[in-house]
Amino acid sequence: MIATSAGSADAAPGRTGLADFLTMILGDRDRYFTEVAEGDGLAAKLTYSLLVLIALCGLYGAVAGAYSGPAQALAAAIKLPLLFLGTLAICFPGFYIVQVLLGSRLRLPQVLALVLGALSLSAVVLAAIVPVSAFFLFTGANYYFLTLLHVLIVLGAGLIGMVVLHEGLAFACEQRGVYPRKAMTIMRVWAVLFAFVD
Repeated sequence: MIATSAGSADAAPGRTGLADFLTMILGDRDRYFTEVAEGDGLAAKLTYSLLVLIALCGLYGAVAGAYSGPAQALAAAIKLPLLFLGTLAICFPGFYIVQVLLGSRLRLPQVLALVLGALSLSAVVLAAIVPVSAFFLFTGANYYFLTLLHVLIVLGAGLIGMVVLHEGLAFACEQRGVYPRKAMTIMRVWAVLFAFVD
């Protein structure tokens, strides 16, 4: 009985550990979207999103850059997270302002939590594909093949993230009524812009 109470307390909204955060973005996204829409645990979600994004993009970048030696692996491990975060810094302000003008009732931390959650999911996908990249690296694939492979992998991971962002905003629109339906079109345009800048 006591163990059950403790377990349910750990799963309470707003109490987000790293493992719980990963569980939500991987397999319990409705709960993640609900908590974000209600404003529960936003600081923890933003923190974990950033940590996951930086660490796992860095991991993928290190493997991608390892073809050219340790110095390039280190440079790519720094560059890939900065690429994602720099693209976010360029694209997010305009996206948020347009959403507000269209009538979104989501506050800035809520929208940022949805976007960063989606990007952190992209980073998880990248990390999951590290063994594939490492396999081709160690089997002697040529530079051009590896470059194309990395472009396709990063593109695929980014698309997964944008699909999840779309799901989150659709959830906020349909289930919570805090996001205007007409803004969904803007989100799709923004996703294309984000991919282009990235």
